Amino acid sequence: MAKTKMLERGREREKTTVERAPAGPGFLQRNGKELGICAALGLAVWMVFRQIGGHGYINFDDWDYVGENLAVLSGVTWEGVKFAFTTTMTANWHPITWLSHMLDVQLFGEDPGAMHLSSMWLHALNSMLVFALLRSLTGARWRSAAVAGLFAVHPLHVEPVAWLADRKDLVATFFWLLTALTYGHWAKNRGGAGGWRWFALAHVWAALATMSKPTAVTLPFTLLLSITARKTGKRSGLR
Repeated sequence: MAKTKMLERGREREKTTVERAPAGPGFLQRNGKELGICAALGLAVWMVFRQIGGHGYINFDDWDYVGENLAVLSGVTWEGVKFAFTTTMTANWHPITWLSHMLDVQLFGEDPGAMHLSSMWLHALNSMLVFALLRSLTGARWRSAAVAGLFAVHPLHVEPVAWLADRKDLVATFFWLLTALTYGHWAKNRGGAGGWRWFALAHVWAALATMSKPTAVTLPFTLLLSITARKTGKRSGLR
């Protein structure tokens, strides 16, 4: 009887402790600075590239990719999907990029300005992913923000953002960064439960990157850097 009473008292104390335990910080409190940096990156991209909303097609592949391509101008259709996965038009096989153009037409019609703005926001998202990746691998918040800021407004990105025919760069970069983020998470927690899911997801993103631009075949080599960067970040204690 005495032992039973002691166990009951112990359970009551545990229950009281749990009930009185203060609630942890919410998502916004824990990630407020990171979210603010992402918003700043999006604003920077908009300020630099917003003028492209008034641009049209240029006479260098844009008409082949979109302007006179009936498969793309029909929007997302079954025939368009078959075209995307079977054509080698423009000397490339990049079905995911074709599908992104078709989705633009489906959403905005035959408006090249809206398509350009779609590329702009995709670049903004990529800039945020660069920050998230570097923050995850190194732990350095402000250094990662500085690098992502340079990535966001660097003149070399004018071409893929303002030239519809180079959309493949943006789409491949998007899946490339997702691959590195996912693989980095797996490398950090590969001994944990469900680690194989992150590993499998990294392979899915890598396949989509390759189907967005053929040069993404070099992606596996960069994944080796994810582990190296994470180890370096841990040793240096960067914040």
